[in-house]
Amino acid sequence: MKDDEWIAQLGRCGLIEPSYIPNPEVKQLRLLTRRLRSYKQRQTQIKNKIHNLLQPTNIKLTSYLSVIFSKTGQSLLMFFINGNSLIMTM
Repeated sequence: MKDDEWIAQLGRCGLIEPSYIPNPEVKQLRLLTRRLRSYKQRQTQIKNKIHNLLQPTNIKLTSYLSVIFSKTGQSLLMFFINGNSLIMTM
């Protein structure tokens, strides 16, 4: 007996469950969840790239800020992007 005949026989006997086909709302929710995960991954990649760009320039914001992407951190990043320098004496 071929596979297709065997599957047809099992189907006629009620031994095979029908396939689950999600409704449009579930499909949309799955799509949105995948997009959100993709955006979060991209956001993490960009943040890591910024960290890697700052390291060779000796800008160690993480020594002073726990999160360099907070409002304060973003203000400092914009400060440096605009060509300003910050000299701290201890």
